[in-house]
Amino acid sequence: MNERYQQFSHWLRHTFGQLVLKEEQNYLQSLWDKIIGDYLLILGDHIQGRLAEKCNIKKRWIVSPNDKFVGGSHLVFANYEELPFASNCVDIVLLPHTLEFAEDPYQVLREVEIIMRPEGQLIVIGFNPWGYYGLRRLLSLRKRAPWSGEFRSASRIKEWLKVLNFDVIKKEHIFCHPLIAKRGGVLEKCIKTYLPILCGIYVIVAKKKVFGVTPSALKWKKVTEVIQKGIAEPATNEIHSD
Repeated sequence: MNERYQQFSHWLRHTFGQLVLKEEQNYLQSLWDKIIGDYLLILGDHIQGRLAEKCNIKKRWIVSPNDKFVGGSHLVFANYEELPFASNCVDIVLLPHTLEFAEDPYQVLREVEIIMRPEGQLIVIGFNPWGYYGLRRLLSLRKRAPWSGEFRSASRIKEWLKVLNFDVIKKEHIFCHPLIAKRGGVLEKCIKTYLPILCGIYVIVAKKKVFGVTPSALKWKKVTEVIQKGIAEPATNEIHSD
């Protein structure tokens, strides 16, 4: 397993990691009501299943390279660069800081494009290299997560998505770190309104393009049928928070 990802998984369970997770969860609540689909994949840590708590999509899986939590949810143990799913079968994919810690982030996006249905929606969450976390990373030795991750700008991710057959339909910067501005305070509101580039996190929503005649809906294949032999099968419990 990617050592940087393992460190990030550990960081998510501590104070600032929990703060980031909560902020992202609050923001995504405003998106879920507008997103329609049958199948949702989260490429992330088990604890990031909380991000979809308010999502109306019932059929969800968390795909993780961390086998430590296999069995705690609908969780598939797999490499992000080789997703064990049929093509054109997933409606929504959520990448919460997945690209920062992937060995080959562009290949991850290629895999996501393959498994998504036309007009499916992709949500990418990343640390903004120009905001608080980007500055903090510059001042660190970059040996521990999240500073060991590769922070890429929203514009770079948008360029990749354009090449990979996606239309970006929404981009927002969120989360002013409490060391900079009090949550809900005047300074935070001013930063989000006039200097959003200083916020710590960005969220990009993109839709997979459709070319020519829209293909008929493909039947979903059970995850256990498309997982390669030797890889742990997903459990059958519902996703739940810790």
